[in-house]
Amino acid sequence: MKNSEMTATNDSKPIINAHEDNENLGVGIGLRIPHLKHVLDNKPSVPWFEVHSCNFLKNSLNKQLLYRIADNYSVSLHGVSLNLGGVSPIDTEYVTALKHLAEDIKPVLISEHACFTAHTAGQQTHFFHDLLPIPYTLDAVNHFCQRISQVQELLNRPILIENISRYYQYSESEMSEGNFLAEVAKRTGCGILLDINNAYVNQVNLNIDATSLFKAEGSPRI
Repeated sequence: MKNSEMTATNDSKPIINAHEDNENLGVGIGLRIPHLKHVLDNKPSVPWFEVHSCNFLKNSLNKQLLYRIADNYSVSLHGVSLNLGGVSPIDTEYVTALKHLAEDIKPVLISEHACFTAHTAGQQTHFFHDLLPIPYTLDAVNHFCQRISQVQELLNRPILIENISRYYQYSESEMSEGNFLAEVAKRTGCGILLDINNAYVNQVNLNIDATSLFKAEGSPRI
């Protein structure tokens, strides 16, 4: 079975395809840890919540609260630590923990960023507090596809990748950001999580037409 065709077979919330039509989800909002108790106490009328998956992989109390949220709402897991654009090996321990969390709460989506967040020099890995851009080259496409495919195989489901805000353009880039994301999505079956604010930031900072992300071939995977 192709990754893009994977669906859940248990009786909880379905695991949906990364790029199928998700309009039925409605409009969700980001949920941060300080607001968990408010949501549990007041149960606001919100179709779904996006949470940062890193906050719930090890903290048992946070995880138990998230389980209660997931009993009442659809949840999307959004990460910042996969380092898809990096050259260090994929952290399989992190992905395994993410998989276990996903098996427990059945998120409607799992997403990450099209960037790198860590770099290994010698025996030491340096973790950055920024989502750092990558050059949009054919080599980078191949690199991303290999790493995304590895993650999707470990998770046994597709993910989505999000465009980031950038303050620098590589002269080595061979294609636009939109064409890069579309090609990666086409090859791996992953989806594209379009951050409109990030696209606008790039338009202001780098004079890049924000609508180019919609016009790229493969944009229906957004």
